[in-house]
Amino acid sequence: MSRILIFSFLIIICSCNSKPKESLLAGLWKIHSIEQQDSTGNWVTADWMKNGSGYLHYDSKMNMSLHFTPENYDTLVLPEESDKKLWDLGILVQLSSDYWYLGEYQVLNDNTVKHTRLMHSNPEDNNRTVQRKFKFSGDTLTLSAPEFGLRLKWLKAN
Repeated sequence: MSRILIFSFLIIICSCNSKPKESLLAGLWKIHSIEQQDSTGNWVTADWMKNGSGYLHYDSKMNMSLHFTPENYDTLVLPEESDKKLWDLGILVQLSSDYWYLGEYQVLNDNTVKHTRLMHSNPEDNNRTVQRKFKFSGDTLTLSAPEFGLRLKWLKAN
């Protein structure tokens, strides 16, 4: 009888320590690095959004958002309201160079999350679904975007 009680106790303790993957994803993540595989298979810093900034947010209600801005985006000085007709092409290009989407997510298995993009900075990608492989290492979340050959490492921001 005591063995059954001990065994039952151990099962309860083990089951309490395992968190669903959704709860591990939930929170705000800041981009740490974006890497791309080179021709030899080594991971190197990607040119896309190099030295930029980015955040990824998953909430507990299966909503998510992602936003990347290129280097110096936060220091862009815009003309005064009255001078907007004087904006040059460079300012417009820089303003439109951020990358974002909002949507819903679903954890499909132990290492795959599906993003359903409801709104996207590229209207052609509205309502498109992508899948990302993910893994955790300490406070780091790694997502892979195989269609771009990218590996994105995120640090927990909160």
